[in-house]
Amino acid sequence: MSVNRCSYSSVGQVPVETGTTLGSIDGQSGIDLVKALRALEAKLRANEEELERLKKKESYKIAFAASLGNAGTYGPFSTDTNLFYSNVFSNTGNAYNSSTGMFTAPVKGLYHFSFSGINSPPTSMFLLLFKNDKLVISCYTNPSDDRFYTASNSVSLNLEVGDQVYIRLGSNTSVFNNDNGHTTFVGHLLYANIE
Repeated sequence: MSVNRCSYSSVGQVPVETGTTLGSIDGQSGIDLVKALRALEAKLRANEEELERLKKKESYKIAFAASLGNAGTYGPFSTDTNLFYSNVFSNTGNAYNSSTGMFTAPVKGLYHFSFSGINSPPTSMFLLLFKNDKLVISCYTNPSDDRFYTASNSVSLNLEVGDQVYIRLGSNTSVFNNDNGHTTFVGHLLYANIE
């Protein structure tokens, strides 16, 4: 009496008879079918990994927009002063902290920031955007009369996880805000650098 022995390949539940081929289907030998099945398994694994990578990338939705909040004049102060934009319109991804005025990058990538302000006559306005305590860009108004003047600026920055971006009011200048939300800070992720 002969005993037929089977073992299982690494493909999963595909039996491979020991010492023989599996016969043929549509002219393909059993060994060819096992090779084809292994190739399909490898493609499936690669597709599943790509899907997970895309899901992870899709989860990086980061954007915020805020204005100074309370109506009135901020400044002038004798030193540069961080501004806290407490009237938050949106904060997708919770990367902006209205208590500190800091945006902290949760993922490595390219981000875009913009800010605007209006002076409080008759003083000048000087807003400065910093990345990790280093000045990047600024905007300035110097009124020659008792009118309100606005200024704005924007920049795209490559950020690492944990990098911080924030706005300071320059020393001896002031900025104004009211219910119209003239003084704003806005940022969003353009794309993540996923490795």
